[in-house]
Amino acid sequence: MSNARFRSVVLVLFACVALICFSIVAHHYLNLAATVSVYLFVTLAIADKAGFVEASLVSVVATLCLDYYFTTPLFQFRVDRPENWIALAAFEGISLMVIRLSHRAHQHQLMAEKQSSEQKALHELCRDLLLLDWKQRSEEHT
Repeated sequence: MSNARFRSVVLVLFACVALICFSIVAHHYLNLAATVSVYLFVTLAIADKAGFVEASLVSVVATLCLDYYFTTPLFQFRVDRPENWIALAAFEGISLMVIRLSHRAHQHQLMAEKQSSEQKALHELCRDLLLLDWKQRSEEHT
């Protein structure tokens, strides 16, 4: 397993454990609306550091934690109230959409860096060719 892949796996596992531990403590003090923003922040941090697939996994775990700890009936993977279904669906949809946008932005950044590197190499090649041509011409005239 590559170092980057290992780092991503560890980051996802850490995020999932952190979400579960946070849920265990926070369900006494916070409601669903307050917790959604924390979970969205964690999900987006994973998207920024790890990638689309990893952040999607964290998003699913976050949605399950929200359901289990913050929607009635508590401590069951069941939702009785329609507004809680809407909140959970909105959280999952928004997090997946923002994860995808973050992934695209990262891909565009990598592409721009690659193009910049290629342009720099091309510029240096052209400069070297022009200097070589200039040196040859000056040697011919002397």
